[in-house]
Amino acid sequence: MALADATRLPRLAGNRLTIRFGELGINRQSLRSMTEGEDNLRGPLTPTRETEFSDDPARVVARSFFCATPSSRAELAGALGEELFAVSIDSGLLVRAGEAAFACPFHVRPVRVLFLWSDYVHLDADPYAVMGAGETTAVLYRAARPRRRIRSALDLGSGAGTLALVLAADAARVIGTDINPRAIALARANATLNGIGNVEFRAGDLYEPVQGDEFDLIVSQPPYYPALPGSEKTFLH
Repeated sequence: MALADATRLPRLAGNRLTIRFGELGINRQSLRSMTEGEDNLRGPLTPTRETEFSDDPARVVARSFFCATPSSRAELAGALGEELFAVSIDSGLLVRAGEAAFACPFHVRPVRVLFLWSDYVHLDADPYAVMGAGETTAVLYRAARPRRRIRSALDLGSGAGTLALVLAADAARVIGTDINPRAIALARANATLNGIGNVEFRAGDLYEPVQGDEFDLIVSQPPYYPALPGSEKTFLH
């Protein structure tokens, strides 16, 4: 399966989609009740039978955005509203998945109070796939989180922007850098989708995009993960 088109993500304007998720009561806990099996981050969540066949708005959104299970136009427009459904189509957050059906082509998960989009399900197949949040991300955040609000923070190799975006509540200004232009596009979309305005993402190698800047905190999560049998780790582009 090819990577989803990220070129339309800059068309997003505002955080109405994640606000709607909240209105529908979608969070980590409710997703557990609407899905089954373990979440290993390597694939979409698996909807329960009730979720798969329900026309309840929360279950329609859960299966289509978090489970990659197609829903009809009528179901999604009813759950999101016509305008928000159109925005989701225009920005590429929903794509056709069969005749008159749509699903999200990105990997979506709740991270603390945020919802973050990434390419987690494609990491084995494409060097430009963008890593999202994992268990080690949470460990790093807990270790690095400042005890008091700081002026500035840098997320070096920010990927989908996870650390930069969760640190936004702890710093007046956060910058994320990544050499992968696709990562920058996804990170910027994640900032928009979550209504975060004090984080900036810059494309470039290591510290090159922030020459001359100073930071109170620098964090970095090297982009590797367990890969196929016979290979200890895979380093992304």
